[in-house]
Amino acid sequence: MLEFYPIIRLAHISVVLVSGGLFAFRGVFVAADASWPVTPLPRYLSYAIDALLVVTAGVLLRMLPLSTYSNGWLGMKLGLLVLYFVPGSFALKRARTLAIRRVCYALTLVLFLVMLSVAHTHDPMGPWLILRSWIGSLCCVCGAE
Repeated sequence: MLEFYPIIRLAHISVVLVSGGLFAFRGVFVAADASWPVTPLPRYLSYAIDALLVVTAGVLLRMLPLSTYSNGWLGMKLGLLVLYFVPGSFALKRARTLAIRRVCYALTLVLFLVMLSVAHTHDPMGPWLILRSWIGSLCCVCGAE
């Protein structure tokens, strides 16, 4: 089954990007006080995409040995995922005011980017590793050390 890993991984990454993109797209319009992003069609599309995301994640989890997750990156990613749902829900429908929706939307996007960095680096310190490498690159370009 490991021979299918690259295909399943690519599918999972693609679905992650589609899910995040759909949330960002809907969120922009909710932040602009539009009502169509919370109508049934975009909501159910989001549910279907997220279900596919869970399926691909489950398949990947079964494929890889447990030692792959030994440094805690997966636990961090799952914890961030739980945190992501709360402000995401408030950003799209539960917040009482537009200002709170906007703040929740921004927070959810930040959490999404942090999750991506943890998944990309396979390290719970993902965002800091990426930031450190960017700063190191800038120092090399500028000639500073």
